Formats: sequence, structure tokens, C-alpha cells
Amino acid sequence: MRIVHSISGLRKNAGTTTFLIEALQYTSKEKGVEIFLLAKKNQLETTPNFRINRITPTNTFAYHTLLKSIHKEKPIDIVNIHGIWSPSDWVTFYSAKKLRIPVIWSTHGMLAKDALRFSYWKKKIVFFLFLKGLLKKTEAFHATSELEANIIKGSGYTQPILIGPPGISQKLVNEKTEFSKPKTLLFLSRIHPIKNLSSLIKAWGQVDTKDWQLLIVGPDEEEEASRIAETIREKNLHNILIRGPAYEEEKQNILRQASAFVLPSFTENFGIVVIEALAKGLPVITTTGCPWEELESHGCGWWVKADPDNLSLALSTLFNLSDSELKEYSDKAVGLVRKNYLWPKISENMLSFYRELLRNRSSQK
Repeated sequence: MRIVHSISGLRKNAGTTTFLIEALQYTSKEKGVEIFLLAKKNQLETTPNFRINRITPTNTFAYHTLLKSIHKEKPIDIVNIHGIWSPSDWVTFYSAKKLRIPVIWSTHGMLAKDALRFSYWKKKIVFFLFLKGLLKKTEAFHATSELEANIIKGSGYTQPILIGPPGISQKLVNEKTEFSKPKTLLFLSRIHPIKNLSSLIKAWGQVDTKDWQLLIVGPDEEEEASRIAETIREKNLHNILIRGPAYEEEKQNILRQASAFVLPSFTENFGIVVIEALAKGLPVITTTGCPWEELESHGCGWWVKADPDNLSLALSTLFNLSDSELKEYSDKAVGLVRKNYLWPKISENMLSFYRELLRNRSSQK
């Protein structure tokens, strides 16, 4: 089975990039599977060292030329497009259709209501001019959660949907043995308005933080870090630290040293960093805009509305846990990852969906 994955670019600290690279790493191990990756931009410091054919288009229209060339050499079975708003996504789709190759479109949360608020009019015009029609012609969708699948269905699409969450490698799963003081509540993601850090800061100012500090780590986008820093100064809060992004081993060390994790986003199609935090034994606070209801059913976190009052209630509950109670949450966090989010099982499900799609397509000819 020859599979082409197409993305506009590989970005550091981006959930879509993390998902794609790790998915390719595991699916490429399957016998009889050949993977091609088309990515125009590459911000990664290291090149993936697993068995894929990575090709860098020089411009948007080169996606068409390269797809045609790969298909001419030996027929492509499936094209999986990651993202919906880049011209390279549209060119890849048109090219695949012209070559009669089935397409799976991974929307990566880009159809969510809160995600559409950013560049609203530009996205609305593009969507109604032609993107809505393109999505209607795709053979299938890929969603990372039931929440995202429901958003796709709610947008009027009836095609099959692969629900394939991101996973994590077993080697990154570590049980937590102690909680150092001061305890650290960690935010590790893009510092962007959609992450709703302003509500988190307001919530922080409403509670007795006891022996906890808040560490905000991530790349600054749209000058959000300066706005957050100004809010911190206005509220005279002293136990909040903001620093730049962290990658690879430095990122893993920051996760290991934290005591709990928070992701207060208005919306996330998944939130890969939540798995990374759970895998390090960190209880998680996140919002109902993220598909993490199971945090509460598994007893390893809090799933609350994305406003300061509800976030402050979750913070207060966390801060009042004893070390033994925090350890119980921590152990359950690791247990959830081992049960549902290790990559081998997830990659197997993805390939099974691809094969089923091809079988159905073959039977309809």
C-alpha cells in the first residue's frame, strides 16, 4: 500500500506536526506499506530517521507535479491531506482527484467554531466559494476525537470518519515518584489567544495558590505573551513565570519536573500535549472545548468550562490535594495512557481503516 501524506509545512511545537511525524514513524514499520511525505516548509531541527520518502515541494503547485510523478512511477493507493486552509491542501486534493486517487482529509480541528473565529471572514469566503465543495468530494475524513468527528458531521458531511487519536511511545511513559516544592502547574503550548491564558491568569488570581507556581512555556504568537505579562502585572501576581518554547529533551525535562498540567484552550481538536503530560504522571486541568471528558471518568484530572470561575474551582481542588491524593491522580494518568494511547495500537487502527476504504472502493467499481 502506497500512501502519500501532504501538509503545508512541519512546524516546531505544532500538534498537527507531532501527530503526523509519529503516525508516519509507526505506520511505516508495517510490511508492505510505503510512505511519502510532501511538506513545503520544515522547521524541525532533526530529520525523521525512519523509513519514509520525504519530498520538499519548492512551491505550492509543485505538490501537483510531485504527486503526478510518484503516481506515474507506481500507483498511489491513498492520499491523506493534513489541514484544510493552505493552498497546498487544495492543490493536492485537485491533483489526487484528477489522478483518481482516494483522499482522506484530516481536518485537525480546523472546522471547530472557536478555530473559525480567527481570520473569520477570510475563512468564511474561502469555505463557501470552494472549500465546502472540495470537502464534500473527499472519500473519508480523519478526526482525532469523537468531538471532532461530531463537528465534521455537524458541518453536513456524511462520509466515513476514521477516529484516530494521537499516541505516544512507551519509552516516554514514566510514573511519577515525588512532587517537589514549590509544586509547578505547567502550561506547555503555543502562547496564542485561542489557548485562553487570560482566563487562566484571572482564575489564578482568584484562589489561594498555596505552595504552587505557574510556569507558561511556549512560542509567542500574535504578541499574546506581552498581553498576558501585562495582565500578570496588573493583578500583582508573583508566582507566574513565562519563558520561550522548549523542544525535544528540554521539553521532556520540563514535563518531568512539573506536578500538574493545564490547557485552558477555547478549543482543541485533541491536545497532543495532554497525552505527553499524562504520560509523565501529571494530573490535567482542561476545558470542555477539548475532547478530554475521560479525565474525570478515569480520575486523573478536571474537565471544566473555559471561564475564570470554573477554572478557579478546578485550581482550588488541585491545590488542596495532599501529596498522597496527588499521587493517586498521577498513577491513574499513566494508567489511562497505557490503556488507550500507545502508538502501536493506534497506527494499526489507522492502517485497517485505509485498507477497508480501499476494499469498499474496489467493490463499488
